[in-house]
Amino acid sequence: MEVGGSNSAFPGLWQCNIKSTTGHHWLRTDDQGEGHMLRKYSILLTALAFFSISVSGCGGSKTLSEELPLAISAIAPAKGLSKKIGIVLGPSFQSAIGREVGDLFLKTLIDSLHDEDRSLELVTAVDGKLPPFLSELATNPLLRANAVDLAMKGRKAGYQGLMMLAVSDIRVFSRKTGIFWFRKLRYFISLTVTLDLYDPFTAGKIVGALKEITLKISEQDYDAFQNDEAANIEKVNDVVVDLSEDWADLVTETLEDQPWQSAIIEIRADRFILPAGLRSGLHRDDRLAVFEGRRVLDGQQGERFFVPGRHIADIHITDIDDQEAEAAGQGADSVQVGDIVVPVR
Repeated sequence: MEVGGSNSAFPGLWQCNIKSTTGHHWLRTDDQGEGHMLRKYSILLTALAFFSISVSGCGGSKTLSEELPLAISAIAPAKGLSKKIGIVLGPSFQSAIGREVGDLFLKTLIDSLHDEDRSLELVTAVDGKLPPFLSELATNPLLRANAVDLAMKGRKAGYQGLMMLAVSDIRVFSRKTGIFWFRKLRYFISLTVTLDLYDPFTAGKIVGALKEITLKISEQDYDAFQNDEAANIEKVNDVVVDLSEDWADLVTETLEDQPWQSAIIEIRADRFILPAGLRSGLHRDDRLAVFEGRRVLDGQQGERFFVPGRHIADIHITDIDDQEAEAAGQGADSVQVGDIVVPVR
């Protein structure tokens, strides 16, 4: 079986096909197969892009601090910084059991992510802090289709990751199983659960996970589902909880490999405003390297990605509060809103 764009929670963004094996339980995540290669390819693509752009732009960067590297990939990842992740429960199958499974999936994943990494700042509709562009993501197909626009909104809002969960399909069916006199009608429930995590600084998918689950149920639960009534889905709940724990491991491992980045969201005279502050782990006098972050690469199949450009300025934080920081520096005339900022420690 092969699952492509129609099963992705973000149908317009960078996707890969996820192949499944036969049987009642399928799982293909980024720690194996195409998903793993996807993440490695994303890192390689960024590194190559930086190398080519840095080489071509070296002549114009002599005024910058020579002790700073010209590529994000050459900067040692800053420690002790919190990553802000927006989590959206996407369009789940509209039934009583579908909504119940979707809500359980969201809750258990959040709990598992906090267990794995307490430094993550997780923003969801549950706490009422989800910004409008993410709240609309589950229902507005035009918003989901514009990967570059969505990524830019995410980085300007201070996010290091945008995640969507979905119960994309859930159904019950019956069939006769067994041999000879043991053959009889049995009842089953099947559901498909997906998790997609996107990088706001490339508009690329860095985690894409999907699992199809088929479980045997009672005739009473089968009838309850058919009538959109509450059913005993304890077996489904157990699988969803276990899956959330596994996927939390995958997400945290992936985020550990991603450098902490932010963006310039406003320019006030010679001051640059960042959507991150003390809560993220930044401090006054922290040094920051600025990279051109508006360059778009068009893929062969209509995909669009951001390719971070050359190192254009060195700045340092002059004022900071819980949510924002203000920075200034020399040689920053070419800095624009949306450009990428990386701490240098």
